Parts: sequence; structure tokens; C-alpha cells
Amino acid sequence: MNPTHSNTRLVLILQHTPRLILQGENDWQVTMQQFNQWKSALKDRRDVEFKSYPKMTHLLTDYDRLSIGAEYNQPSNVSSELISDMATWIQKQH
Repeated sequence: MNPTHSNTRLVLILQHTPRLILQGENDWQVTMQQFNQWKSALKDRRDVEFKSYPKMTHLLTDYDRLSIGAEYNQPSNVSSELISDMATWIQKQH
């Protein structure tokens, strides 16, 4: 989602549902610039948490080299750090 699209941005700003927004810093499809735009757009929301991961790609898997999409065909696992962060966030919601 692009935070500059007014409808999407407005919906997320007006909805008061807790959100965890995770971003791979090695994601070439959704850039860190877009992630930072979302952080800025939702900065006043106390129920929105952001976290980025240096090696993570768009598929939420770690990749040691620059992601260009070719690695999407290689078997890989979601990082244990991401799973742990998601579990912790979910537990905090109850």
C-alpha cells in the first residue's frame, strides 16, 4: 500500500485497530521510503507499532545479498526474530 494514496491513508488513520507493521529493509517492492512515509502518516497513533529488519526481503525471509526478486525461487524460512516479534505483539493485545 502506498501512503500517498489518500483513500488508503485515510482508512488507516481513521480505523482504530491495533496494527503491527513489519518491513524488510532489503525489500525492493515496498521500500524503506514507503515504510517511513507510513510511520510519518500514523505517528500519532499509539496503537500502531513499526519494526524493520535489515536483511529481510518482501517475502519476510532474510537474504544476505541485495534482493532483486531472483531469490524468491529459493527455499527459505521466515526469520525466528520476526515470528518472536509477532508473537510478543499478539500477546500484548490481550
